[in-house]
Amino acid sequence: MVIGNEVPKVYEALLDTMGVKHGDQAVEDDQKNEKGSLFSRFVDVISGVFMPVVGVLAAVGILKGLLALCTSLGWMTDQMGTYKILYATADAMFYFFPVILGFSAGKKFGGNPYLSAVLGAALVYPTITTAFTDKTALSFLTIPVVLINYTSSVIPIIIGAFLAAKVEKMISKYAPASIKMFIVPFLTLVIISPIVFLVVGPIATIISDGLAKPPCGFTS
Repeated sequence: MVIGNEVPKVYEALLDTMGVKHGDQAVEDDQKNEKGSLFSRFVDVISGVFMPVVGVLAAVGILKGLLALCTSLGWMTDQMGTYKILYATADAMFYFFPVILGFSAGKKFGGNPYLSAVLGAALVYPTITTAFTDKTALSFLTIPVVLINYTSSVIPIIIGAFLAAKVEKMISKYAPASIKMFIVPFLTLVIISPIVFLVVGPIATIISDGLAKPPCGFTS
C-alpha cells in the first residue's frame, strides 16, 4: 500500500495501536526516569553515541599497531602499496570520526542520522581543512569564522547532532506534508551548519583543550 509522505504518521499510529512508546513520549519518559541524576543521563548519552563504534575503533587501533610493528621490524615500509592501503583503512576511522560519530549521535538523539553525518562531513570537508592549513580567512555573512582542525574531533559533532535533532523535530511540526521530505532536512542544515562553525565548534574546542590540559602545578 503506497502512502507517500504520510509514512511517519502511519508508523506512529501503528505503534500507538500496539501500545509501544515512541518519539517524544519515549523521550519524556526517559527524562522523568533520569531526572534525579544528570550524571547518569550524561553517561547514557556518551555510551549511546560511542558504544556502536567501539568495536570498529578497537579494530582499526589494532591494525595501526600491527602496521607500526611491521615497519619497525623492517617487514614493510611506508612507501609500499600494501602499507598505504592498510594504513588508509585504519586511519580513515580517525580522520572521518566526526562523520561516523555524527551518524551515531543522530540516532541516539532521535534525529535523522544522515543529517548529522552530513554535518560531520562538513567539518572535515577538504575546503575547510585546507583553509585551516593555509590559514585562509573565512566568513559567513560577514561574520568571521574561527578556523579549527575538526578531523578526529568529538564534542563539536555531538553537540551539533543534538541541536540538529531538536531543530529537525521543531520544523517537522510545522512543515507541510507535501514538502516535508526535503524542506525539513534543507532548513535543518541551513540553520545548524553555520551555528556549528560559528559557535559550537570554537566553544567545544576550547572546552576540549581545557579538559586535555593538566591542572596547574602538574606536568605530563
